[in-house]
Amino acid sequence: MHSPLSPDALHVHVGLLIFLPIAFGLRRPITAWWVVLALEVANETVDLISLHTAQNHYRIYWGDSFLDLTSTLLWPTLVLILVKRRLRNDLIAIPFGAYGRGLAKLQPAD
Repeated sequence: MHSPLSPDALHVHVGLLIFLPIAFGLRRPITAWWVVLALEVANETVDLISLHTAQNHYRIYWGDSFLDLTSTLLWPTLVLILVKRRLRNDLIAIPFGAYGRGLAKLQPAD
């Protein structure tokens, strides 16, 4: 199966295609990030084992695996950082003690 995208670009796209639906579906981006990490580590393990056995020698190319890992996790990590930063800023903007009771109670009564 050939793709017009480079393998690095495929890693970027697949990382996002896994991360975004899970993050939005579960509303837990950290869980989605861990899922992407686990799947990528499994993928790289399979790549290293298949490359190792196909070439019949004991040299493992860690650099390629590291590049694939960083390519896959780049955008999910940035999205996770931005979401966490946004949530932290929103919590700071809510008056002390109001979190968990709902913002509707903060509205002044007419």
